[in-house]
Amino acid sequence: MLLKNSFYSLGGKVVNMILNIGSMAMLARLLTPKEFGIFAVIMALQAFFQPILDMGLGPVYIKKEEITEDFKNSFFTINLFLGCLNIIYLIIIGLFIHYFVNGVLFEYIFIFSLSIFFTSLTLIYNFHLTRELKFKELFYFNLISNISSISMAIVVAYFGYGIWALIFKALTMSLVMFLLVYFYTKIKFKVVSLEVIKQYLEDLKFGASIFINRIINGLFQSFDKLIIAKFYNTYLLGNYNNAKNLAIMSDSVIRTSLSGVVFSYMEKHNKTDYLKYYGIIFLISSLLPLLLFLWGDKVILLWLGEQWVEASKIIRPLSIFAIGMILKGIITMIAMHNKNMKTLNIWNVLVGFCFLLILLILSFFRYNLINTLYIISMFFTLSWVLFFVKINIKNGEDYE
Repeated sequence: MLLKNSFYSLGGKVVNMILNIGSMAMLARLLTPKEFGIFAVIMALQAFFQPILDMGLGPVYIKKEEITEDFKNSFFTINLFLGCLNIIYLIIIGLFIHYFVNGVLFEYIFIFSLSIFFTSLTLIYNFHLTRELKFKELFYFNLISNISSISMAIVVAYFGYGIWALIFKALTMSLVMFLLVYFYTKIKFKVVSLEVIKQYLEDLKFGASIFINRIINGLFQSFDKLIIAKFYNTYLLGNYNNAKNLAIMSDSVIRTSLSGVVFSYMEKHNKTDYLKYYGIIFLISSLLPLLLFLWGDKVILLWLGEQWVEASKIIRPLSIFAIGMILKGIITMIAMHNKNMKTLNIWNVLVGFCFLLILLILSFFRYNLINTLYIISMFFTLSWVLFFVKINIKNGEDYE
């Protein structure tokens, strides 16, 4: 069962990765690095607010021994409320963001925010399917959604609508995914009162610790793009963002999919031999960053085309950063198993703050971007290696 679910989870991510690589190769020749840079700023804002959508409730839903109607409806109500709150935050910031980065228009952010609404409606269905180990179904839903969004983006870009291709790609992805899970599960949720939600305060408390970690990650993933956009330009940001997406693809595709299956399996069967499984996942996930460190410059030019020469220059330091991301993700999964996020969150704050401070100082003085990326990438990865060695994680044990 574990191998079968791993196949569908990883297989789905790999297929979607191949589709995204192919579509990006086409879009990179239809759009400019500057247009990708503007969209990267929008995605930076979305990355900051994304954790607010579920407040860390996904692992709580999976770990819960018994799921009642009130429990499901409470989570649905919270997701719906947070989705609307997310949209409001994003629109308000969209009114002011043009003062920070020239060229980012409010209308882009407004339309993009609709994708957040559909994502908030989809979350509870994804929690349910993951808990039931329905990875085969999730595989097909993600595949159909991705193909639909890619097709939309290519058509819009082909007819010369620029950045709107990327906006409608995100919107189509979220809308199609919602429609698929809604009609497949046939589960009907309803909004419940605050009194009903209060029954699950203990569950929400655990979710809050995961939420804090994700908020930190959201800040971390947002401000690097905003700093580069501010002190360099959106052209370099577009190159940086696409190179970074390729570098961390192993973490977002391989590590995430495999560790998600392992997490669900171990929680369902009360297993505690974490390191054996996560160690294998780390080794598998690290292969792509290693290859990119050796030959990433050639891969970028072959993939995106000659206008992305700046991206080919910065892929190597970002592959070092990707190793740190994989290790950080593995440590986070173990902390979630043990319901022990406090020490991790403190370290995450310290590393993230120092990372951004170093980037901000070097960017302010217009230090060479490639050297800057080497410095912050090595700092980030070595910080998580140090944390792993320091806590000396053992299977099933807390580390506070």
